[in-house]
Amino acid sequence: MKGQIVVSKRDIVEVPFNLRQGVEIHPAIVLSVEEAIEMEESFIALMLTTSETDDEFSFPIKAKMLSKDLNVPFCQARLHLISFFQNTEIIRNSNYNNRIRTEFFKELIEKVNAKTFGV
Repeated sequence: MKGQIVVSKRDIVEVPFNLRQGVEIHPAIVLSVEEAIEMEESFIALMLTTSETDDEFSFPIKAKMLSKDLNVPFCQARLHLISFFQNTEIIRNSNYNNRIRTEFFKELIEKVNAKTFGV
């Protein structure tokens, strides 16, 4: 664990997503609770993108929703792009120490549950 980034639920991290077009680096919101992250040294996260796709799986991320600015003109969560990562896969970048605020995280999880899982 030496030199490893410590993550918590709601943190924004940068990780390699395995997408249909290949592996791409994207920011992501950590969904896992701290106890699971600590026990498994891994987590699940939801992909963020600067691509503007207007569909039922898009959740716009505004500056007011975050603890600090992402420094991009547009950002959205892709509600169905959820992946598993090991803590060692986190890439250090400017998103470090950024997170989605609790009230918006709850809203995001409600959308994920409705649109991705149908519950």
